[in-house]
Amino acid sequence: MERVEFVVRGKGVETVPEAISGVPQDKRVDYDGDGFRVVTTEQYYLRTNSNLQATTIIELLDETTCRVAIISGGGGSGLLGSTMGSESSEANKLARKIEEYCAERGLDVERA
Repeated sequence: MERVEFVVRGKGVETVPEAISGVPQDKRVDYDGDGFRVVTTEQYYLRTNSNLQATTIIELLDETTCRVAIISGGGGSGLLGSTMGSESSEANKLARKIEEYCAERGLDVERA
């Protein structure tokens, strides 16, 4: 399993979930709660011939601050169940999407 966490600050943090809206609907499940959103995505990795799941949790702390946690797991196959780096690759890919989205909108990102 891989975990990436960071805090986003600035006006408009409530739009951060839009950063991962490009994942096709048949490869994701969204859940909206009171002040948080959970987005679970699935990605097939050819090099391990398996699926990997990543869960992104975005929690709105106040009008200008949200906390983001990305947890990815799976993607291992073969005798040893090696993920060949796919867990960290997927977590970091989602983190970069969110960071690029925030940079375009002038939001500050602080990695935990």
